[in-house]
Amino acid sequence: EFGVSHTPVREALAMLERDGLIELSSYQNPKVAKVTAEDVREVYEMRLMVESWAVEHAAKNLTDAQIDHIVQLLQIAQKEADVNNFSPHLKVDLLLHETILRSSNNNLFWKLAQRIHE
Repeated sequence: EFGVSHTPVREALAMLERDGLIELSSYQNPKVAKVTAEDVREVYEMRLMVESWAVEHAAKNLTDAQIDHIVQLLQIAQKEADVNNFSPHLKVDLLLHETILRSSNNNLFWKLAQRIHE
């Protein structure tokens, strides 16, 4: 229907299965994987470990300008949360985390952090 060969579709499905987003069974259509409370808990445990390491390393590398930027982001996030504007709050929160994670100055770490976040 879309004019795409089977190979890239199979590769995409294999990637989704590897990421735990779908379940593949022989001779059956792919199914969306169930996300359990345990899955969510594990992701947050990983983020806690990874982000703790990042904060420690970022603290050694942050410039005064980056610290000022982080303070501004925290103020914006707090202001948005105070008035229940959760969409803008979450956008600023993600930017805050990204700023700190990138400040670890470790490219491999940054790629891993992005993977965990996704």
